[in-house]
Amino acid sequence: MNSLVAEVKTKGDAHRGELVYRRAAMLCQTCHGIGGGGPEIGPNLLSIGASAQIDYLIESMLNPSAKIKEGYHTNVITTKDGAVLAGAIVAKDGQTVTLRDAAGQLQPIPAQNIHKNEILPVSLMPPGLTASLRKDEFLDLIKFMSELGREGDFKVPPQNYVRRWQVLQPTDALGRAHNLQGDRLFASADPALTWMPAYSTASGALPGDEVPTIRLWNNFNRRVAQFEVDMAAAGPVTVALPDPTAIRFIQGEQIIEAQPRTTLTLPAGRQTITLFYDPGQRPAPLLVELVDSPAAKLVTGR
Repeated sequence: MNSLVAEVKTKGDAHRGELVYRRAAMLCQTCHGIGGGGPEIGPNLLSIGASAQIDYLIESMLNPSAKIKEGYHTNVITTKDGAVLAGAIVAKDGQTVTLRDAAGQLQPIPAQNIHKNEILPVSLMPPGLTASLRKDEFLDLIKFMSELGREGDFKVPPQNYVRRWQVLQPTDALGRAHNLQGDRLFASADPALTWMPAYSTASGALPGDEVPTIRLWNNFNRRVAQFEVDMAAAGPVTVALPDPTAIRFIQGEQIIEAQPRTTLTLPAGRQTITLFYDPGQRPAPLLVELVDSPAAKLVTGR
């Protein structure tokens, strides 16, 4: 352990480690969030580096059940009708026990229907997730985690950046639908649209290469992403972009060229803001901030 801790400090690279963390095969973003982006199945890693020592991080990755954070033990509930449910208890009162399962789904269980509740000394995080990593990749991953929350590149900034995204996936049906409807298709409920979740980096940016390129007819290429806001009342929402190059927003039937500050008018309730761009005109990542919008709150989480 002492040797590994020393190597993390001297050989680990947090920037490379963040790339390891974001690999789909690692499943980190399936369970953990950083700030407002990501699910809540496991602990939020917003400040894990400022609160945990490197040896704790190493042990947690290699043997997740060695030290389990309070609230993340595995509860196995057997109901009176014979159902067996496993997960972490996230809320309970005299009427209902709410369990979050390994898929992040909330399962409310009537308290009067619970036959038995066992707490197992097993973490919800499965072992072996780092088995595919080379040693240098493991060192980089731990270095990244050890920097989260500390002053520097991996302290989540206070700006109200978008951290929870949906990105459009390429499909055969999408090309046909776009040929008929044009770019306004991207903000519609057309069944040809398939969306997948994506989350910003610790700095708040969504890397461009994590937004799939949609290759359309007539040699059009598009990358399309959207995020949600909860509007307490109808009104303006101002979106700030340090680099608005090539970005366009869709609002109703309008396509709006992005400016350093773009104001959209939205109705009350949960609303989706869709943007798109030609990747050939924009290699930069997406860094999007909500400013001067008291009625709007970014939707976070999974």
